[in-house]
Amino acid sequence: MCRCPWILALWLSLGGQVCLGEAKGVVNWSFSLRHAQQWLTRFTESPHTFGSLSQKRLAQWMVLQLRREGWTSFVQDFEARVPSQDCLQRVLKKKTCDISQTSMMKGKNVVAANVHPHHKCIIIIGSHYDTKHLVGQKYVGANDSASSSLLLPQLLSSVARHGPSCGIVAVWFDGEEAVLPGWNDSFSFGLSFEDHTYGSRYFVSQLERCGNSWCLLDYPELPIRGLLLLDMIGSPEVKFSLDGNSNVRLRSHFYSVLKQMGLEDRINADMTKIEDDHIPFIEKGIPALNIIDFENLRHWHRPSDLTQHLSLRSVAMVGKVADRLIHFLHRNPM
Repeated sequence: MCRCPWILALWLSLGGQVCLGEAKGVVNWSFSLRHAQQWLTRFTESPHTFGSLSQKRLAQWMVLQLRREGWTSFVQDFEARVPSQDCLQRVLKKKTCDISQTSMMKGKNVVAANVHPHHKCIIIIGSHYDTKHLVGQKYVGANDSASSSLLLPQLLSSVARHGPSCGIVAVWFDGEEAVLPGWNDSFSFGLSFEDHTYGSRYFVSQLERCGNSWCLLDYPELPIRGLLLLDMIGSPEVKFSLDGNSNVRLRSHFYSVLKQMGLEDRINADMTKIEDDHIPFIEKGIPALNIIDFENLRHWHRPSDLTQHLSLRSVAMVGKVADRLIHFLHRNPM
C-alpha cells in the first residue's frame, strides 16, 4: 500500500498509471490513478442518497463519462416503496410505522456494457453508488461506496484489452443502503418489506429465462455466467472477507488467487454471511461473489469516511484480484 501522499500526488501529475505485473502470457493489470482521482472527486463532492437530486445528477454525469470512454451506457430507472421521512422520525423515537408511512421513491441504476455479437456469455461486475443517509450529518462515502464504484470503469477497460469470450456489463446499483438507520429496521419497526438493495433487486427482476441460465433483456441470447460485486475496498489496511453467502466455487478460487498473489495476510479467515447487492442474484440462481472488506469499519457509516482515509493503492490491488476472477469466469462456466 502507499503511505506517502506526496508520491501519490506526483504519480497523478505525471499521468497516473500503476502497473501491477502478471505471470508470463497474461496481460498486465493497469490502473489509472488520474482516472480514479477524477471519479473519486466527483463521487465525494456531496452526499448522494437514494432518490435525491444529487444522485440523479451523479447518474447523468456517470453516463456521460462512460460514453466518452467508449462504453454503451444508460440509466435504468425504477421505483420502489420505501419508508417515508415520517416513518424515519418515528423509528428514531423507537416507534413503529405502518403502510401509511411509506412512499414511492425513484431510483437510477447506471449500466455500462462491452458486449459484441461474437461474445458467448455475459459477466456482470457491480457496485452500489448511493451514500447512506445519516440524520443531521454529512456523509460522502469515500470507501462506502466510492472506492468500488470508481474501479468498475477500469475493470471494463482491462477486460476490453484482453479480448475475452464473454461480454462485460458493469452495473452501479442505486438504493443499496437502507433508508432507515438499520439494515433490518423495516422489519423491527412494523413494516414487512426489505429496506435495502432496491436497485439490485429491481435489476434482477428484469432478467429473463435463457435456457438453463438467465439473460439480460438487452442481450437475450447471452447467458449470464456470474456476478462479481465490489464494496468497501479502499481501506489502507484492506482485508478480504470470505462471505458465506457467495458462490462456493467462486469463493474458493478467490481464496486461491489471494494466496497466489501473496496476500494471505489480507484474508479474514472468519467466514461471515454478508447481505449485500449479490443476494438477489444468488436467490435467482446466478453465481455471485462479494469482494468486500467488512473488518476495517472505523469510518463505516460515519462522517469520517473521507478521501484522506482512502488508499487508491488498495483499490488498485483489489482491481488486480477482480481482474483475475473475471478471467476465471471467462474460462469456467459455473
